[in-house]
Amino acid sequence: MKLSVIIADDHPVYREGIESALRKNTEIETIAHAGDGTEVIMLLEKKHFDIVFMDYKMPVMSGAETTVLIRERFPSTKVIALSAFDVEDIISEMISAGAHGYMFKTIIPDEVSKAIMGVMSGNRYYAPRVLDIMENKMKFQNALGRATGAKNNLTEAETAVLLLRCKGLTNQQIADKRFNSVDTIKTHMKSIHGKTGENTDAGLNKYAWNVGLITSKDFYADIA
Repeated sequence: MKLSVIIADDHPVYREGIESALRKNTEIETIAHAGDGTEVIMLLEKKHFDIVFMDYKMPVMSGAETTVLIRERFPSTKVIALSAFDVEDIISEMISAGAHGYMFKTIIPDEVSKAIMGVMSGNRYYAPRVLDIMENKMKFQNALGRATGAKNNLTEAETAVLLLRCKGLTNQQIADKRFNSVDTIKTHMKSIHGKTGENTDAGLNKYAWNVGLITSKDFYADIA
């Protein structure tokens, strides 16, 4: 299957460098360029693209904002964050927005192939440095949770739904995976928001770390 991708970055030099790496992958047939998030959405409205390689810092609409819109409006399109930043908050923001992967702009063709294979198979792909950063953050959050006595007050079903949401799945995707109706998942999410006091995906990720539901980088493999 031939793939079509978008490179979203406000710097033409970076776009050209990324395209050079992508061209070495024989599965990629079409490559389009976008200088900001609004251009990405305009391209997706005209044609289906399999993957968007998304920069975090862009004018008009950030990579995270654009990723949220893609999840809502074009759920079959995968987003792989491509950034020069190895900052915890930025990585967390992109993951919470629904990015299927996070890589750095120093990518090499072999890593591109691994990322494409991973996300197109329904999994996530994170550069090794990203996994190290997030594992260290999880360890800190878990230690903080133990120190403050944080406990998980969710039911077994709510916990399962929370973990899938932390992985970036939409209500429909969670419903499909758990063989539930979307209304059932919405009811669980309403209860989760009420019990945790968190109304954003970033806040739910923080809650999961604090109570020890996420304990290692193994979380970023496929959740059953």
